[in-house]
Amino acid sequence: MNLLRTVILGCLAASLPALVLSACSRANTETVASKVDAEALFVRNCANCHGLYGEGDGPAAATLSITPPDLRQIAKRNNGKFPHDAIVRIIDGRTLRDGHDLPGMPIWGALLAPADMPEAEAEQYASERVTALATYLEGIQL
Repeated sequence: MNLLRTVILGCLAASLPALVLSACSRANTETVASKVDAEALFVRNCANCHGLYGEGDGPAAATLSITPPDLRQIAKRNNGKFPHDAIVRIIDGRTLRDGHDLPGMPIWGALLAPADMPEAEAEQYASERVTALATYLEGIQL
């Protein structure tokens, strides 16, 4: 019985570091995502066209050939449901080109990460920010 207990405790002790590192990695990703200041990100990257409050009245809006939409009305335009995944794809822009071929709409998925960041890190970094922006837009719906 002591041998069995020793083997079990040894296995648990051997796997503990991997479990701790795995939990830390998940916690770190969640922490990074929760630390994204989506409002500041919106003001810095979106407000020039969409306006400070997302109304489509930013200072650059008048110079565009297509009026930026009122982002507070997205759910209203979709029968009261905010299409979170679709908005993520639109903001990211790398797989949904139609809307982004319009003058002035950047492909944010390619622009939100620093150019000198390694590709795998840049993908996660940009993805977290795109998702945070979509969540922010969901929160400003009227």
